[in-house]
Amino acid sequence: MSTDTARPSTKCWAHAGDTFALPARRTDAEPPVSPDWRLASFSIILPLPDGSLTAQSAEQQKKDFLNPTGLWIPGRYTGVRGFEYIPGAHASYAHHAHAKRRFRNGVNTSIASSVIDLNGTTDMDASAWDGRAVYHRVDFEPVQDFELADKCRECKRTDAPERAPRFEYTLPPDSARWSAGSVQLRCIELAQFNDRLNPERPVASSFLILHLVGQNLSSQELESISRALTRPRNKVLASGPHPSHDSAIDERVPLRDIVREASRLLDEGGISAAFSMSQGGYLQRHNARQEAPKATTHSTWSRRSTRPMRVTCAIPWHTATTLPPPEEFSSDNDASAWSVFDSWGWALSTGADRFYEAIPARTTSTRERQLLGEHEYWTLWGTSYGLSVVRKPGGFWVDEGTRSSFMKDPSLWMLASTRFVDLCLLTQRCALALHALESDMAISDTDLEEQLDRFNALQSQFLEFRNHLWFDVVSDHLLDSRVIKGLRKQSGQLSMYTDLRDEVEIRREIYDTRHAIRSVREQKLRAERAQKEQQDRDDRRDNQDKERNAAEQSRERLNVVIGIAAAILAVPAIAEATGITPSLAYFAVVLLIMIILSVGVFVGFRIGSHRRKKKAMQNSSRKNFEPPDTDS
Repeated sequence: MSTDTARPSTKCWAHAGDTFALPARRTDAEPPVSPDWRLASFSIILPLPDGSLTAQSAEQQKKDFLNPTGLWIPGRYTGVRGFEYIPGAHASYAHHAHAKRRFRNGVNTSIASSVIDLNGTTDMDASAWDGRAVYHRVDFEPVQDFELADKCRECKRTDAPERAPRFEYTLPPDSARWSAGSVQLRCIELAQFNDRLNPERPVASSFLILHLVGQNLSSQELESISRALTRPRNKVLASGPHPSHDSAIDERVPLRDIVREASRLLDEGGISAAFSMSQGGYLQRHNARQEAPKATTHSTWSRRSTRPMRVTCAIPWHTATTLPPPEEFSSDNDASAWSVFDSWGWALSTGADRFYEAIPARTTSTRERQLLGEHEYWTLWGTSYGLSVVRKPGGFWVDEGTRSSFMKDPSLWMLASTRFVDLCLLTQRCALALHALESDMAISDTDLEEQLDRFNALQSQFLEFRNHLWFDVVSDHLLDSRVIKGLRKQSGQLSMYTDLRDEVEIRREIYDTRHAIRSVREQKLRAERAQKEQQDRDDRRDNQDKERNAAEQSRERLNVVIGIAAAILAVPAIAEATGITPSLAYFAVVLLIMIILSVGVFVGFRIGSHRRKKKAMQNSSRKNFEPPDTDS
């Protein structure tokens, strides 16, 4: 077997992914007893705590995403391609499914499939940094690589990127097995997202994804490793990678050791990492009391963290016909609707480390709620903690001539650590966005105009969330849509989304009603204001008429006085012009004429005044009986 650690170029689909060879037995005299499980892959998705990553260089701090260097290369882990059952024989292979070909266009835009599918020898162009997602990874040296039979001309050693040193736990040896069991760290990924639902307050998030592969495990070892990768309070008996000369079997804490390794690799790559593994199985900042800085467009801050998720794939030996159940169900003797593979599906999807919130009853209804797919050779389980893919016995082609066994329906083990991880990441990003929308949904004590403006912005954010993160159909494969729907339902996201959607609808109806009521009130106020203005104009006109009438009456009285005075003064002149001599009769006639003229002038004034008053009363009556102006 070749010991060349160079990774073939992933330009050839046949070389995308890791292939694991089974070492030969130590002596031919040993019985060929196989353990319960040939292979188990674990993909642990850990949300990075707020503000735990900062760029060391000033140039990097200006960018929207962090760009670790050194052993970090662009792209994603390509999964487990194949493995052997018989030493030296051909391995069973699975085809690698590229994200761009697997998912639909909207999902490809959201998860940045062009960056996911980079093969490690290609640098990201400038457009990748302007998107919403960036991925980097560190690959580790395999236990051993054997020469693949299906090499192609494009595979060159110069194409392979540099790998990190081997990181492996060796389990206590068992002479009855092919070889001692092992757990190997294959890849560490850094996934960064910037989902700008609100331009002023983006929802940024980063995740560490740990990919491990266990080989030749007993059921007890598989369960022990699964628990140890759930919370660091669980440990495994193994010889660890640090220090390199330490081969003593001792209790190891894989999660804490791997997180330290990831922190060291980030520091070497120019990214200051200030996080560590907590006892609860999630990452926490070193200085938890430090006040969080305000979020900016290039920060890695999220308003609320999401829980870690896991994707596990377990494949038993092809010779295994019966397997012991997980420890949680080992003491149960009653008949159950679950098979032993259903029990392992639930245990591996949750970690089952005795701190799980509740062990489900093994009834048909419980099985139907958490079982995402029942297949001929696989059982697929989904809980709020993640996914598990468990292989059933059978479905092998055995070639006695070459002592090779090839597995039927092999694609799910590669999907588990690749495309199913993408769906889990999409689910966690939806959780962050839903929490952000929920916090923005709070009603403030502002006026209606500001509330309407905020609600319009909220509707735009909700629409952006629907277009960018929430997909009912993620691909043309029914299995992918069932997976993401199952994750949303089990984690409570579907109910939360329904509540927010209903609240948006109800609030829109409320705001429409309030706006209609306000419009009616404003229309009524405008009518009252117009009526008052018209009344003011009428009052002013009446006052003007009264003042004009008073002035006219004053002028008329003055004219009467002047007329009477003129008549009185004119009588002597008239009498003198007639030649009448002054006498008693003369004065009597003059006085009589003066009285007659004065009475005539006074009567004329009264008649004119009465006519004007009558005309004014008629005008006032016509004005009072005029119909109201509907336009006002």
